Amino acid sequence: MRQIAAIIMLCLLLALSGAVAGQDRATWRVESVLALPLSTGVGSARIFPSPDGRRVVHDSSIRLNGHIDRYLTLTLSEPGDEPRYFERPEDLPRGFEADPASPHVPFRWSPDSARIAVASQPFATLLDTDLWIFDLESEQFTNLTDDGYTGPLTRQDGATPAPGTTMELNPTWSPDGARIAVEQSVIGEDGTFQPAEIVLIDSASGEAQPLLAVPGNGAAGATTSMDWSPDGATLALTVLHREADAENDGLWLVDTEAGEPRLLATLEQIDAAARSIFADVSLTAIGPVMWSPDGTRLLLWAGDSGGTPARVWPFVVDAGDGELTPVALPAHPNDTPERRALRPLQAAWSPDGRSLLLFTFGLHPDEENTPLDPDNTSVRGAVRVIDVTSGEGQILGHLPLGKATPLYYAAWGPDGDVIVNSYHLKLAEE
Repeated sequence: MRQIAAIIMLCLLLALSGAVAGQDRATWRVESVLALPLSTGVGSARIFPSPDGRRVVHDSSIRLNGHIDRYLTLTLSEPGDEPRYFERPEDLPRGFEADPASPHVPFRWSPDSARIAVASQPFATLLDTDLWIFDLESEQFTNLTDDGYTGPLTRQDGATPAPGTTMELNPTWSPDGARIAVEQSVIGEDGTFQPAEIVLIDSASGEAQPLLAVPGNGAAGATTSMDWSPDGATLALTVLHREADAENDGLWLVDTEAGEPRLLATLEQIDAAARSIFADVSLTAIGPVMWSPDGTRLLLWAGDSGGTPARVWPFVVDAGDGELTPVALPAHPNDTPERRALRPLQAAWSPDGRSLLLFTFGLHPDEENTPLDPDNTSVRGAVRVIDVTSGEGQILGHLPLGKATPLYYAAWGPDGDVIVNSYHLKLAEE
């Protein structure tokens, strides 16, 4: 009799704990929807949402009198707003967003959404550029790494960049906005790039502090993404060499004071995680990586970004032991070991770090389509919120493909502002 009573009590406790867990999981509703008024021709470029979820920056090309000029372009998430165009100080006739599939991002917002670090894609343009800061209030550019050279990186007319010329990639801000981490390569006396380093640059003075050599052979461009932890103590970086380096490719955590690196997830582990989603995938992309707001986890994208469609997937990585868990999506009747009918395109952490917001391409036969945009009900994908711990998901609604739907980047600001799939959504907790 006592055993029966104990079993009944245990069942009651389990039911109660499940109910409490369900109550702890937030549910959300969409209060407003706005298709961002992006500039014409943005579809071939990436848009980068600000951390507050209220604006985006991207590259624009404007043809005038047979000549194409390119501009840093800002769009606010306000009805009736028009894009604003700002000419880049450096002359880059081929543009500084030359390759939408490149892991090297040309823009990075400051944590307070007030400034933008502007780098380039020198391996796509084959042109040297510096690291600039664009201030939204003053609408002015400041050069942080002026090396006195702007021009081709390859030998032309017998000339090469002078020794001391630097090339900066993949900027990321410290949480207080005081420093910017970049991969930096320097032209040596022999006219070739020296081994690349991760360098911390003061965002006011431009003073540079080397942190560590890029793991591996030091080839420029091996750092595919970086992100600074919320407490400022750790820099996460993903490394993938052109020729795979099993010992050095993967996800690293670096102490920002001592410069000591720790390999959190190896190339083999990331490859196995990607193959758990796409059985035959060739790993051509590691990153971007994004810290959770509480600093306990990271979101890591990995897979093959070169195919059509791209076969990449987001994984939640434990910052302590490096365990990789694929973000859970519903199984689809058309799934195969090599293909997924529902594909995540963009993701962002919730402000409390407990959930992820995703835009997933594809429709599920068991899910009712609920269009969010009353002006365009030809939906192609869903906006979802997924609890990171339980894997349970909530569909906020469905959207058509936006004017620009690049991979990876969405934003969820502290006041419920969301930018995803070229839309601004206002969320409220129920």
